[in-house]
Amino acid sequence: MAKKKRATRAAGKKPAKKSSKKPAKKPAKKAKKAAKKAAKKAAKKAPKKAAKKAAKKAAKKTAKKAAAKSAKPKAPARTKAVAQPKPVAPRADKETDGNNKPVPKAPKVSPLRGTTIDEFITSLPDWQRDIVQVIRKLVRDTAPDSAEAMKWGQPVFEVNGPFCYLKPFTTYVNFGFWRGNDLPDPRNLLEGGGERMRHVKLTNANEVPSEALASFIRLSAELNRACGSPAIPQATQTEV
Repeated sequence: MAKKKRATRAAGKKPAKKSSKKPAKKPAKKAKKAAKKAAKKAAKKAPKKAAKKAAKKAAKKTAKKAAAKSAKPKAPARTKAVAQPKPVAPRADKETDGNNKPVPKAPKVSPLRGTTIDEFITSLPDWQRDIVQVIRKLVRDTAPDSAEAMKWGQPVFEVNGPFCYLKPFTTYVNFGFWRGNDLPDPRNLLEGGGERMRHVKLTNANEVPSEALASFIRLSAELNRACGSPAIPQATQTEV
């Protein structure tokens, strides 16, 4: 060893020291690493760029639409037409004056005005005539002091006011009582739902319940004598 050191010294050369530095990386590896970094950056930037492009495109569209709307002249606002009232035509069943106002009609006059009970009975069909004659005789016999007259288009019998009447209909004849609601009726012959008046429907002169009707006639006349004339609904009846 001493010989070798001497030899080197003699040659004037210092022994070579070992380098502590790492050998330089190869350029290929550096290029790969740089490429990866660039790819990552590009991947991050790509969605941002796409979003920016989409936003620019949408902004351009809205701007174009706004410009087109502002360029078009606005149509005038529509105004609703006011409906004019239609002239009211006069009704065919009402007479009118020059101002299209109904002319008040004269009060109706019953075609039976001035007709006697005998004339009224004669004008009836046979089966109704028979019923009315049977009832008329029954009233005369039961209440001989009663008076009879044509009132409200029908024969009416009175004792201190009206107490019974006869009213022919198409299929029956009504024999009615002004105070019918106050009469005892064990056989339930009386019909009607008013406050006071009731009636019996008769369809055959041979089937008239004479005894029950005579009782109604007698009691109705007595009530009129004791209580006076019953109230008459003037709004619905007009004296003939």
